Amino acid sequence: VHELTAEKSFLRRMTRQRLRPAVSIFLSGLMLFAFVLGPIIIPRGIGYLRACEMLNILTRSEDATVDTFPEINPSDLRVTTREIAESICEIRKSSAASWITSVNLGMYNGTLSWICTVSETPWFNMLVGSANKIREVIVIPINDPVGQHATVIPFKMNFAEGLWWWQDGLVHASDVFPFRTFTRAYVTAYNNELVLVTTSYFEVPFTGVFKDPRVHVWNPETGQLIAEFTPNDAPEWVVQKWDETYIEVLGDSLGDFRWSRDNDLNFWNGIPRASDRSADPSEWKGLRYQMWDGELTGVYLFHNKNNPSILEFIIIVKKNELLFYKVDHLNMISPQEAKSIALSGLPPLERGTYQSPIALLYRVGDNLYYHIPVYQYYKTGEHIHYLPIYFALVNAMDRRFIREAVGEHEGALVSAIEAAYAKAAIETGRKINGTLVEKYEPVVIHGETRQWLTIEQPDKTRVNVLVKFELLQTDEERFKIVSLKVGDPVTVVVDENNVVLEVK
Repeated sequence: VHELTAEKSFLRRMTRQRLRPAVSIFLSGLMLFAFVLGPIIIPRGIGYLRACEMLNILTRSEDATVDTFPEINPSDLRVTTREIAESICEIRKSSAASWITSVNLGMYNGTLSWICTVSETPWFNMLVGSANKIREVIVIPINDPVGQHATVIPFKMNFAEGLWWWQDGLVHASDVFPFRTFTRAYVTAYNNELVLVTTSYFEVPFTGVFKDPRVHVWNPETGQLIAEFTPNDAPEWVVQKWDETYIEVLGDSLGDFRWSRDNDLNFWNGIPRASDRSADPSEWKGLRYQMWDGELTGVYLFHNKNNPSILEFIIIVKKNELLFYKVDHLNMISPQEAKSIALSGLPPLERGTYQSPIALLYRVGDNLYYHIPVYQYYKTGEHIHYLPIYFALVNAMDRRFIREAVGEHEGALVSAIEAAYAKAAIETGRKINGTLVEKYEPVVIHGETRQWLTIEQPDKTRVNVLVKFELLQTDEERFKIVSLKVGDPVTVVVDENNVVLEVK
C-alpha cells in the first residue's frame, strides 16, 4: 500500500510539472491576445452593436431621386451655423462682461432661430452666487447672417446649459434621471413662454449601445419637470425631437460597418480595407437641421469611405420617422467637394480667410444644388467676425457652379441667392425658338412690366410666353423684346410656367 501511494504521488507531481509550462504558455498567450487585440476588438464590438441599433430604428430604406429633395424659398434658406450665431451674440449682448453659455436651435414667434443664453456678469471670472444665472436670451433667425434682425430678450433663468454646477441644465437633468445621458439643453417657445428642452438617451452598461431616446421639458426658472416624450410622441413645438449625439454616433457606426448596398453589416469591414459601400460623415457633427417643405428636418450626409468626394447615403431625421436614402446611383459629389469648388478661384483677401461653414442640399428645378454661403472670417481683438461676401450654387451631379457676390445693403445675401437662382433657372430652362406671330401690348402690374408673346415653332405649334422685364439679366435682352416685330425669328429660354428667363 505504501509503495502504491508513493507511486500515485510521484505521478501527480510529474503531471503538475508537465502541465505547468503549458498552462503558463496558455495564460501568457491569452494575456497577450487581450493586450494586443483587446483595444481593437472591444471598440469594434461596441461600434457594431451601435450600427445594428441604427438599423433597428430606421423607418425605411430606399433609393433617393431628385424629387426626394425639396425646393426652398431663397429668403427661408438657413445660412448660419452655431459659431456664426455665437459671434453675433458676442456683439449684441447687453453686457460685454457676460458669458454666452449656450447657442442652440429653437423656435421663436414661429421662426426657426438660434437662441443664445447670456449669463449675469461673472464674479471674479466665475459663475457663482447671483452671477450663476441667465439674464437674457438673444434670438437670431437662421437666415440672418449678420444679426440685423437679432432680438435681445431680458429673461431670467436659473437653469440653462452652460451654467455652473447643479444649475447647468444638463447636470440638473442628470440629477433627476441619473441613468440617462443628456447632451443638449436648448430654449424654445411654448404657449408664448420660453421653456428648456433636453434630449437624452440610455447607454446600456458594458455594451456602449444607445437606446430609448427621450425629450424632457423643464421650467427654466424653477427646474421643475413639465413633460416627458419619446421622439415620435413629442408635440410640434418641440423642434429637436431626436438627440443629435444619439443620431450622429449611431449613424457613424452604421457607415463604418456597412458592407453592401442593402445595408448588410460586416464586423471585419475595414480590416484591412473598407467595403465600397462603407461611408463616413461628410462633416464633423454633421447632422444639419434645416427646413424641408415647412418641417424642421435633420439631414445627415455621408461620403464614400474609399472616395470622399462622392456622396454615398443620407439619413433624414423627420418628426415621426428616420429615413435612409441611398444616393450612390445619382453620382453626387460630397459637401466638402462642393465647398472646395465654391471657394475655387476667389481673389485673395486683405485680411482674414474664406470660410464656407455650411452646405445644404436642395432642388432647383430638375437639378440638385449645394447652397453654400461664403464668409470672410477674421478677428478684431477678441471678437470673431463672419462677413458674407459670396453665395454659391454648386451642381451636385456635374460640378458646375454659380457664384454671386454679396453687396453691403440690408438683405444683400438674399439678393445674391435670388440672382444665383435666376441663373440656375436659365441653365435648367426649356428653349423655345420660332417665329413671332403675336405681340401683345405691355401692361404694368405693381410697377413691373409684363408682355405676352406668341411664338410659332418649326412644327407649327404655337406657344404663349410671358416676359417679366425685371427677370431679364441685361438691357440688351430688354431691347430685343421691345424691338421684336411680328414675323421676326425669336429664341427664348423659359421655365416650367413659360416665363421668359433669357432672350437669345
